[in-house]
Amino acid sequence: MSEVSPIQDGNSGGSVTTVVRAHIKPGKEEEYEQWLHGINEECSRFAGFQGATVFRPDDESHPHPEYVIVVRFATYTDLRRWEASQQFAEWRRRLEPLLREDVSVDSVSGMETWFTLPGHSVVVSPPKYKMAVVASVGAAPFVLILIPLLISTLEGIVPPIVVALIILVIMSTAMTWGTMPLLSWLARRWLYPVK
Repeated sequence: MSEVSPIQDGNSGGSVTTVVRAHIKPGKEEEYEQWLHGINEECSRFAGFQGATVFRPDDESHPHPEYVIVVRFATYTDLRRWEASQQFAEWRRRLEPLLREDVSVDSVSGMETWFTLPGHSVVVSPPKYKMAVVASVGAAPFVLILIPLLISTLEGIVPPIVVALIILVIMSTAMTWGTMPLLSWLARRWLYPVK
């Protein structure tokens, strides 16, 4: 199993998303499904594990079906602890006979995960200057409208630290699940030009 070190945004405290692509030998699909179930249970016992999503092959008649697994850990340290464990080594050993070829592993953290296009299973980050431009556009309504509105509305009612926490929760939640996916989709031709 090949490995690619996670891309970090200058610190080791951000969440890490790992995308694993595996081509399974014909006739080994049921064993692989059992393997997936087992490793997911094992992984869930490790600190920092935030979940896994499995994308099964669209075309089951394909001679070499590809599975894509997206695994999330809270920190890079949590991911490394899992990868260095005896349990992970044992599950890797069990996987080898099921594979047609080595799996492909890509990991990202920080802002790169905001720039995953819907329907695309592999995370590929655009250039950082493009991410900065789109993130700035996404943050502008919050900085120019929401923050001043909340500060003026809640001033004197709740302590400033509570206002800051409310702004932080609203802004990060809205950007992660709303603004950034929409902007990434709208700017997809610029972020991911066809070569």
